[in-house]
Amino acid sequence: MSECPTCGGDPCANPSLCRTSREADQSQRNDRPLSDELPREANKRPAAETADDWLAAFAKRSNEALAAKTAEKQVGKPPDEAVLVEALACKTDIEYDKVRSEVAETLGIRVTTLDDRVAARREAMDAAEQTGPAHWSVVPADEPVDGAALLNDLRKVLRKYILLPAGADIAIPLWILHAWTHDNCEISPILTLTSPTKRCGKTSAMILLLFLTLRSELAANVSTASISRYIEAEHPTLLIDEGDSFLSANDEMRKGAR
Repeated sequence: MSECPTCGGDPCANPSLCRTSREADQSQRNDRPLSDELPREANKRPAAETADDWLAAFAKRSNEALAAKTAEKQVGKPPDEAVLVEALACKTDIEYDKVRSEVAETLGIRVTTLDDRVAARREAMDAAEQTGPAHWSVVPADEPVDGAALLNDLRKVLRKYILLPAGADIAIPLWILHAWTHDNCEISPILTLTSPTKRCGKTSAMILLLFLTLRSELAANVSTASISRYIEAEHPTLLIDEGDSFLSANDEMRKGAR
């Protein structure tokens, strides 16, 4: 026999009453909130601080899980983000849709964020295709331009970079102005650059013309069909470098050049 924990009797003076009392006491303890069981110091912590701790722990677990999942899918160090977005922007919609979720997860960003960056890059690429090269973008002057002064400025630029024969520093500026007013002319002369030997500055002159004429484009060793299609689509000032190297063997092209 043992001493009763309720009445202290040995044996218990009233077993039924003592057992009922012990059960009621245990039920009362079970009904108390969990916070009553925590240390007083924990109960005194502000709710905001407790929430911050929970969020910090949650973020840590989420980052650890994401890192583990990413490591499983990692096939190598991803390229620079800008380069990757450029490559994704060049893909078709179907090709991009197949990889967007995995790529976004690997980079640690939301899929919508990746979608926005790819869409912005596609818009920039489309705009570049529509406007052409950077030197094609020309802002008209706010005031009327003195034609004689403009021709003199062009002569100065040409003389600064190229040694020209007599009269060429007049003929080339006039041809540059003609290129800008081509659609208003009934006759369009062709400017031909020749030299007695190689490395006399023809290519340098072509580079200057590239930046001084309207919608200019350099070309070399091109076919008649490709030139015809390009002219029809872009209406450029076409500058053909080393034209004598293939025009002489292309009768159709030579007649077209005339």
